[in-house]
Amino acid sequence: MLERAAIDDMQARIGMKKGRLTIGASSTIAGYWFRPYLSKLIQRFPDINLKITTGNTQYIGQQLLDCQIDIGLVEGTLSDPRLLSCHWHDDELCLITSLTSDTYEHDWAQHTWLLREPGSGTREATELWLENQGIIPIRCIEYGSTEGIVRAVAEGLGVSLVSSRVVRESGYADDVSVMPISIRFRPLFIVLLKDRPISPLVEKCYNILMSQS
Repeated sequence: MLERAAIDDMQARIGMKKGRLTIGASSTIAGYWFRPYLSKLIQRFPDINLKITTGNTQYIGQQLLDCQIDIGLVEGTLSDPRLLSCHWHDDELCLITSLTSDTYEHDWAQHTWLLREPGSGTREATELWLENQGIIPIRCIEYGSTEGIVRAVAEGLGVSLVSSRVVRESGYADDVSVMPISIRFRPLFIVLLKDRPISPLVEKCYNILMSQS
């Protein structure tokens, strides 16, 4: 009887009716990109034990290295050679100010900049844009979430470069001004641990993520 139960359990796992899958997603992806894919996963595999871990890009990378998650979704660069990154989507970034903000004739260095914490993909993209524009802000304030930054900008606390998708879907699109700058896109990545064997369930998850939402 126990042998039969063990065989049935193994066959269920091979058929992906059962099993455990842990996905790590950086904050913007977890909140604004991942939902349709999560819905597909639940529909396809309703009986698996599914866990979603969120954090910034560097945190998700470390979780992969520590084998705490099976697959990662990030919006920043992970340079560790033990990780394998595959391009997933492109996220449009935009520069936002409050509706009443004085733009100083676009002298962006004179504004307070609201930034994500170090290790965030949004922080990385912002710092690269500022460097390319030769902008050294007079003051920076760190926030732990992009949505929190959009709210703070709406209240006139500063300016920021953020995902346009967050602006559109956060409910604050009418409370901020999107400034006319060159459109910048940043890549989003699916990340795996390079030398870790890929289970059938992880492979199916990868295929769902690479399909159109």
